[in-house]
Amino acid sequence: GFSVVGRAAIESRLPAHAPWAPLIGSAGYALGFILVVIGRFQLFTEQTVTPVMPICRAPTAAAFVALARLWSLVLAANLIGATIFAAAVAFSGMLTPPLVEGVVALGRHELEGGFGPTLAGGVGAGFLVAMMVWLIANLRAGDLAAVFLITWLIGAAGFAHVVAGSVEMAVLVLLGHAGAGEVLAGYLLPALLGNMFGGTALFALIAYGQVMQELD
Repeated sequence: GFSVVGRAAIESRLPAHAPWAPLIGSAGYALGFILVVIGRFQLFTEQTVTPVMPICRAPTAAAFVALARLWSLVLAANLIGATIFAAAVAFSGMLTPPLVEGVVALGRHELEGGFGPTLAGGVGAGFLVAMMVWLIANLRAGDLAAVFLITWLIGAAGFAHVVAGSVEMAVLVLLGHAGAGEVLAGYLLPALLGNMFGGTALFALIAYGQVMQELD
């Protein structure tokens, strides 16, 4: 939620339609990820690397059930929290009207991407978040810098992240700018599939190749 608010707060104060605005605004986009990752909270896209390693080693039915349970619980909790945050953005008055409109503008822009581009952007975001988790596990210091740089790149490149994006989508629905089916099919589903593929099928398999002998 604070990724969306941070980006909207910065970009709403920059010149309209400036081509370099996303480069600056993405510094605010990194804020929410810093709070979640450094605070050791549970982010769905962080769960696409290490929980997959046991399946790569021994793809049993029990392992798949355990992974599905973990993913469903964390994703559901993330989306519920994002929706509550979006309701606060839309109705509580904690943000000024121009800032709320900035969040709406971000959501409209994301929704205009379409299924294919959002799916592709989701792959990029999933891969980068998985890489961030892998880097943090191997860093002795510099966690903050790693989280900032990688999540800044996700925002600057316009990649799709299902949890952060769900805040924008929920605001659109709550304020009547889009329907629930529209945001589900047009953004949330392709972003989710892309994040899972980028984090699991791409990065987790690469990472497993590095540690498979240690696991054995």
